[in-house]
Amino acid sequence: MPADIFNVFSPLRKPTGYVFLDTKGGPLDAHAVSRRFKRYVRKCGLSGELHFHSLRHSYASWMLMANVPISVVKELLGHSSVVVTETYGHLSNEYLRESASRLQFPDLGKLTN
Repeated sequence: MPADIFNVFSPLRKPTGYVFLDTKGGPLDAHAVSRRFKRYVRKCGLSGELHFHSLRHSYASWMLMANVPISVVKELLGHSSVVVTETYGHLSNEYLRESASRLQFPDLGKLTN
């Protein structure tokens, strides 16, 4: 977890160690988090294809586009291999264009003379 995010949530930790609790004071279960997330997605008018797990894909993609080595992203996500991590990385068209533009060519005008 990035330090900035940790610093936001640390003061919110309950004595149980959790930040977000259910109505009975226990940890939220994964299905409850997913349902609540889906409710907010609909309320915001976002695509119904957006799921809580999509955040994991976004995290992986942003890490890769920040040039974090895929082996590091693999470890952060807890994947067994980089092959699994590769399925999580969705690179933006802008990132792909910028990456392709890094390749430097010699002055092609000189080659045609």
